[in-house]
Amino acid sequence: RVTLGPPPAQYTGLKCLWLESNGLQRIENLDAQTDLRSLLLHQNLLTKLENLEHLKKLCTLNVSNNFIKTIENISCLPELSTLQITNNKLKSPEILSVLEAMPDLRVLNLMGNEVVRKIPNYRKTLIVRLKHLTFLDDRPVFPMDRASQAGKKYCSSKNMGGCSNRKEGGAVMND
Repeated sequence: RVTLGPPPAQYTGLKCLWLESNGLQRIENLDAQTDLRSLLLHQNLLTKLENLEHLKKLCTLNVSNNFIKTIENISCLPELSTLQITNNKLKSPEILSVLEAMPDLRVLNLMGNEVVRKIPNYRKTLIVRLKHLTFLDDRPVFPMDRASQAGKKYCSSKNMGGCSNRKEGGAVMND
């Protein structure tokens, strides 16, 4: 078992911490890192996200290529805007409610997780429910990709040539 040991007092002002490919099994001993903005933990042996509640300024979290099954406690990170969690063991569509509780989430990558196949209309669903996303998986989110809650329909970039019922300025356009 490999864990991050207690940080020396002189390292309490860290902004970025690269811990990828270290065989880490747990996230611990980061309590003093209250100024941390980026935490890179990809390619480790993590099975869950834990002990992150002290990282209130964290903006970027990369936990790709681990063995993470749940992400329940990351909504306590108010400034988290980028979450890279590709190639893990996420299965439950309930992850959506956790992601919705993250108001600043802009960039999300869930590719390589079983949950992607379990959420009906995955990309459309996430774009509608995670209103501030600007990048999902390997593609940007464009305004035309986002269907509004009011029922407006937009053409996706895949079928620009022939969509109907697209509203622009209140009028229904038939292309």
